[in-house]
Amino acid sequence: MRNKQTSQKTTLCGIEVLLVRDHVKRMNLRVRPDGSVRLSIPYRCSRELAEQFFASRIDWVKAQQELARQTAQAQGTSLTPESIQSDKETLEDKLPEIFGRYETAMGVRCSRWRLRHMVSRWGSCNVKTGVITINTELARLPSVCLESVVVHELCHLRVSAHNAEFYALMDTYYPHWRRARQILNANPPRR
Repeated sequence: MRNKQTSQKTTLCGIEVLLVRDHVKRMNLRVRPDGSVRLSIPYRCSRELAEQFFASRIDWVKAQQELARQTAQAQGTSLTPESIQSDKETLEDKLPEIFGRYETAMGVRCSRWRLRHMVSRWGSCNVKTGVITINTELARLPSVCLESVVVHELCHLRVSAHNAEFYALMDTYYPHWRRARQILNANPPRR
């Protein structure tokens, strides 16, 4: 007969954690979008070993909780024509510097960039015309997201597909893109 999953709330390194004994081969740690922490451990794992594992990843946990807090803060406002206009104004102040910096570093130039509220994308690039469109909602997310989207779209001016060469460019020009992608995926554009 298999053991049943058991869970209990506990405090590890000063952080409340849901400790779950489950049918897992190795320990895994998750920080949910609400900032709550879950540590799943195999049945055979001792609590002492689980505490050591958690302590070795405490910096990552705190960073993910801060990310969750920033993301929740960014989502806290509703979309109105006034808020979209405010977001546009915020981005119009930031984007010339960001585009200029990365265009110079990457040796590419978009023909122009524009801002729009988009319901399914964070950005787009028309590789034929060189026009890049940026979602206005990026004004409400951490700056790592805006820079990542700009670099992503500029990379398309050199490589149109999402292939190994494209991701090598992303790694070269914006190594934090994976962190940004996590935030963006957790906060899809609002309709």
